[in-house]
Formats: sequence, structure tokens, C-alpha cells
Amino acid sequence: MRRFYTVMTAVALTVATVFSGVSTVQAGGYHEYDIEKYVQDSHRGVHAGEAWRDARNGGYFEYTLTTKGNENLSLMVRYWGAESGSRSFDILVDGQTIATENIVGKWKKDLFCNVEYNIPATLLKSKDKITVRFQSKPDTTAGGIFAVRLLVPESMVMDK
Repeated sequence: MRRFYTVMTAVALTVATVFSGVSTVQAGGYHEYDIEKYVQDSHRGVHAGEAWRDARNGGYFEYTLTTKGNENLSLMVRYWGAESGSRSFDILVDGQTIATENIVGKWKKDLFCNVEYNIPATLLKSKDKITVRFQSKPDTTAGGIFAVRLLVPESMVMDK
């Protein structure tokens, strides 16, 4: 699992991007109103100059993202590195859990952290789109999530 990229490398590897909680277009991606999105018990706001979205007490939010036919992708999620409270949640792709996350006290730093999760090839095979869901557990919060990216492997960009 790769965790850190320069901005240029992350953009080069990106197939799809959503900036959570944003209602205006940002360079290099889509605000969440440009894509198919569903929410339940979800909230949004701004922290450290970036918009976020979360879901609380069993709620969720999900985005439908294009894969552009790629069957080898990972999911990069942008978090704040000093979250508090209770933040335990599942990350699902087309209804299948790919990770269970608890971001409280994980990094203990006041800056943004990008985490990459592998998406099993079986969840991408013969698909042009996938649905990524952030599902909070009861009495907890999913997120805040600042951005979501689908990435191709570095080798696919560097070989060209």
C-alpha cells in the first residue's frame, strides 16, 4: 500500500476524483454535485481550508465513480490527521467491504493524510463504474472525508 505522493504523481495516477462536501469545481476533479451521490445522516463542512463530508450513527455517503474500464485500481482517501471522537467505519465497493477504518489517533498530526486501499480485481472486472460507500458504525462517525480518488498503478503511468 502506497501512502504518500507528490501532487503531480497523484494527479497523473488519477482516474476519478471527488472533492467531498464541495459545491464548486476544483482543479483536477469533480465536486460531489457533478456525480451520482447518495447520503443518509451525512453532514459537510470545512476544516483547514478544505471541505469534508461525514456520516453519523449508522449513516452513510456514497459516490458512483467511473473506472474508465481499468481493472487494476486502488482507492485513495484524504483524511485529517488529528481526528477525535468515535470514527469507526467501513469502506465498501459495490456492497463489498474493502476496509474497516478507525481514524481516531491514527496519525496524531495536524495535517492531511492520504491513505490508499487496494480494490480487489473481482470488484472491477468488466465494470465502467463502481459505487464507493463510507458506512458509519452505530454511535460513530464515518470520516471526515476530504477527497476520494481512484488510482491506477504507478507502473501504468511511468511505462508510457
